Amino acid sequence: MITNARLVVFSIVSAIVYVLAYNFGWQAFRYYPLLNQISIEALPAKSSGPTMMYYGWMGTALIAGLAVALIVPTKIGAKLPAAVAWVVPLLLVAFTLVYEKHWFL
Repeated sequence: MITNARLVVFSIVSAIVYVLAYNFGWQAFRYYPLLNQISIEALPAKSSGPTMMYYGWMGTALIAGLAVALIVPTKIGAKLPAAVAWVVPLLLVAFTLVYEKHWFL
């Protein structure tokens, strides 16, 4: 399990950070498909069109997950059961579905 310890930590942290980034609007950058441009700051909607923030949320989760996976010692990560890497993201998906239920009801 020691070889997968960093992967377990990365999975848990990136899933948590992704849900937080989604819910609170923390994106590392924004993508404007009409301009084919990536921007750190918000551009005016009239001239830039709609914004895709998904890539920014993924980037935020990737950066946080990598940082924590590299900082946490392998011994601590090895103590986590492998099931945690599946249970935490599944709980976060359930939370997101409840949070977004207004789209389905």
